[in-house]
Amino acid sequence: MKKHNFILLTLIMLEIGFLLYTKNKIPQTINAVAFTLTSILFGIVLLTRFYNKKVEKTATDSTGGKSNLYLVVLTVLPSIILLPLLFQIYHKYPIDIAQSDIIPTIALMAQRLLAGTYVYAPSLDFGYLLSPTYLPAQWMPYTIAELLQFDYRWVSQTIWVIAFLVLIYRLSKTDELYTKLFVPLISYFLYITVFGREKPFFTNTVEIMVAGYYIFFIIALNTNKWLHIALAFTVCLLSRYSLILWLPLWAFVMWVSGQRRLMLQVTGVTMALIVLIYVIPFLSKDWQSFSHSIEHYQRAAIGEWQHLDKKGMPYSIYNGVGFAHLMYQKEGISLEEKIKMLQKLDVLLCLSTVLLLGIWYWFNRNKIDYRIFMMGSFKIYLTIFLAFIQVPYIYLMVVSVFASIAIFSEQLAYKTTDYSPSL
Repeated sequence: MKKHNFILLTLIMLEIGFLLYTKNKIPQTINAVAFTLTSILFGIVLLTRFYNKKVEKTATDSTGGKSNLYLVVLTVLPSIILLPLLFQIYHKYPIDIAQSDIIPTIALMAQRLLAGTYVYAPSLDFGYLLSPTYLPAQWMPYTIAELLQFDYRWVSQTIWVIAFLVLIYRLSKTDELYTKLFVPLISYFLYITVFGREKPFFTNTVEIMVAGYYIFFIIALNTNKWLHIALAFTVCLLSRYSLILWLPLWAFVMWVSGQRRLMLQVTGVTMALIVLIYVIPFLSKDWQSFSHSIEHYQRAAIGEWQHLDKKGMPYSIYNGVGFAHLMYQKEGISLEEKIKMLQKLDVLLCLSTVLLLGIWYWFNRNKIDYRIFMMGSFKIYLTIFLAFIQVPYIYLMVVSVFASIAIFSEQLAYKTTDYSPSL
C-alpha cells in the first residue's frame, strides 16, 4: 500500500475514533480539536499526495479480477448480515414524535404533498408551533413510502445503498489491487459502529440518506458529465445548506482550470432544477416560508442549548465534537445572542476558508489537478462548517466521515507521475 493511502486510511480511522469512541472520555475541547484537525489533515494530505504531479485516471477495464471478487464479497456479505438487524431495530424502535420530530415532520410534508395542500404551512399537529423547514430533497423521496405505506427509514437506507454500490462499482475499475478492499471494510466498520453507539442515527434521523447524497456528490466531482454534477449539486443543495458557501470556490476553480463550458452547463441546470423543484411549486406561494424556516432553526437551537444532561450541561453541544460549547461558556449575553454570534462566526470562517483555498489554488493551479483540489478543498471546508455549527449533532459529523471514505475511494482511480509544470 502506498504511504499516502495508508495515512489517509489512518486519518479516517482517527475520525471515527474521535467521533464515536473518545467523546465524553477525554475533555470536550481536546476531543473537538482532535476530530477537527484530523478531518482537516485528511484534506491536506490528499492535496499533498497529488501536488506537483501529473495526474491520469486509470483505465476503465479492471486488472484485479481476484481482488474484485473479494470486493464483491466484502460488499454483499455485510449487507446480508445487517438487513435482518435493521428489520429488528425498526420494529423495536418505531417512529415516535416523543423521541424526535424529524421523521414525523417529513411524514407531515409528504402527506400534505399527496393531499394537495401547502407543504410549508405552519403546523400545530405536534402540540407546538412548527414551521416545516426541510427542503424538497430532504422529504420528497419519502412520498414513495407514504404511498406504499412502508417504514420511511427504508427510503433513507435505499438511497445510501445505491450510492455505496455505485462507489464500489467505480472502485472495481481501478488497479489498486487490494488497497480498494479497505473501502467496504471501513464503510461497514463506520456503519456498524454508529449502529452500536448512536442508534438514533438510524431510528430517528434520515442522515444516512444525506450521506448517500454526499457520496453521489463526491463521485460527480470526478466526472465531466454536466448532468451528473448538476443532479448531485441539486440534491445536496435541496437537502442541507452546508454546500452553498463552497460553491463559489467550485465555480472559480472550474473557470480558472479551463472547464468553463462545463461550469456554465452545471450552474444553469442546477439553478433550473432548484427553480422547478422548490421555487415555483413551494417558495413562490409564500416567500416568507424560507425566513420562517430560519427562525425555526433558531428556536430549535435555543431548545437544544437548554436541553441539559445529568451534569447540567447542554447534551447536544457537549457530545465531544464541535466548538459551540465555547460560545455557550461565554458570560454576560443571552443564549439567543450566543447562538447568533456563533452563526456569524461560522459563516465568517467558512468564507475565509474558501477565500484562502481559492488564493492557494490560483498560485498552484498548474501543480494540482482541479478534481483532486475539489475533493480536498470540500473536505476542509465541510470540516470548518460543521466544527462551528450551532448544534454539532453527531449524525451530521457521521456524514462528513462517509464523505472522507468516498474521497479516499475516488482518489484511488488516479495515477501520478512527477513533472515540472510550465508556468
